[in-house]
Amino acid sequence: GGGGGGGGGGAPAYGSLPVPPRLASHVSGARSSDANELLGSDKHVYVAGHKVWTEGGIAFVVFAASSGAAPLANVSVAFQPPPFLKVVAIEGDPVPRPAGGGRVDLGAIGPAGGSVCAIATTVLCAAPSNGAAVRGQVSYSALGGAPATIDFSFKVDAADTLRPAPIDTGAFGANWGTNHAERKVAFASRTIKTPQAFMAAVQRVLHAHAVETLPATSEGIAAARLMGTQQLVLFHGRVAAAGGVELTVRSQDVGFSGNIAAVAQAGMA
Repeated sequence: GGGGGGGGGGAPAYGSLPVPPRLASHVSGARSSDANELLGSDKHVYVAGHKVWTEGGIAFVVFAASSGAAPLANVSVAFQPPPFLKVVAIEGDPVPRPAGGGRVDLGAIGPAGGSVCAIATTVLCAAPSNGAAVRGQVSYSALGGAPATIDFSFKVDAADTLRPAPIDTGAFGANWGTNHAERKVAFASRTIKTPQAFMAAVQRVLHAHAVETLPATSEGIAAARLMGTQQLVLFHGRVAAAGGVELTVRSQDVGFSGNIAAVAQAGMA
């Protein structure tokens, strides 16, 4: 879910800030929340944003919005990705000046709801893991005040690197044996009582393509690929009659299969 905007204390409507049209091509894909989530704030600035799962990577969108009556100067945004992601571009509005080290200078923010936007585009550069984060800072100077910094972070796990793989049942079967790195998990679920509900959860939590639902046997199969590659990740699930989910994850790497299985269990239980 996303954070709402507005509210008392002069908070700007950060939840509904739109990506500027000039930057729309950098955020083509599903977003992590309908509204921007609040990432941090102080008495002058609210920082909010969201992730976008693009075809070949992950875009991190950050807004800095003024909550005061005075303009803010020397506004910059910096991004520090985890070891498995590499920042390949940072765009912004207004047009930023690159400052090195994953940071861009965006100039000034106008008073009372004025905002700037920065978007970091990342791609995969190593095997993804769970429990990671893209961290960053928004820095600025208030009129007559000392420079200030607001830290922010986006949680990132292995499932953030998955994209739907639109294959059919025949292709799923042909690839099942070659993707031999397997991890199985079984868990109770409050919400998954049918194979249809399992398939909906696989699409939502793991960004997978629903290949086939088998109601007669309470099974479902789905497929994803590692972003920026053709490496498949295959899922087979069975919803037990007594409740609970039995999930098998297959890929080319047992550690990666395990990371995905852990995300699945946490998101579907």
